Amino acid sequence: MLDNPEATETKHAVIAAIDDAWRDLRRCLSPLTGPEMIIPGVCGEWSVKDVLAHITTWESELIMALGRGSAVPTPNLDEFNEKAVRSRASLTSREVMEQLEDTHRSLRDALNDAPAAYFAYGESIRTKIDSDSLLHYEEHAAQIRAWVLGRRRAKRVGQG
Repeated sequence: MLDNPEATETKHAVIAAIDDAWRDLRRCLSPLTGPEMIIPGVCGEWSVKDVLAHITTWESELIMALGRGSAVPTPNLDEFNEKAVRSRASLTSREVMEQLEDTHRSLRDALNDAPAAYFAYGESIRTKIDSDSLLHYEEHAAQIRAWVLGRRRAKRVGQG
């Protein structure tokens, strides 16, 4: 069955928005050093490394949902998130970044292969696509930026 042109256009627009948000997330990481990646406080007690491990987990969940063609609710989000971060706690920042990049490439492949109907507004799978990628990147990029800005301000005040 062929996707209709309007659905295909929507799919391309959603993927383009995801790509833009991904690039923005990557930009906010670029000034960070390895040691800065493990300092807590970016999102609660999470470090940047922890946030990236968290994003990787949700991208993996989205890949599975795209394969199934449906979103499955996560019963206890806080517990799920903490377990996801703990599972990568022993990894270095570099290893977490490598996993993030690998998982994101797999997600992009899954999004490209997904039927255009998944991208229709109001579909539960579309809601998952948005929340586990685009909106997720935006949320955590904003947290990372705020954390970096707060650290810079604190350093200036400390030097003043």
